[in-house]
Amino acid sequence: MTNMSVNFEGYVEEVMGRAIKRGIVKTKIEALRLGLILLDEKFKLHEKEEDGDDGDYFGKKEMQKMKK
Repeated sequence: MTNMSVNFEGYVEEVMGRAIKRGIVKTKIEALRLGLILLDEKFKLHEKEEDGDDGDYFGKKEMQKMKK
């Protein structure tokens, strides 16, 4: 697990704030995580394991719950 501090300004800050206000996510970190998952879904950045299991490296299962 990695800890980091990130400062969001302008467009990105506004998008995150709107995602929180609309109830899409609860926190900025959830917004960031969801953004990474959607980026992977669009561009297929993470390769699945040979057994077909792609693991849960980004908390993908939790994010799927939040999307519902």
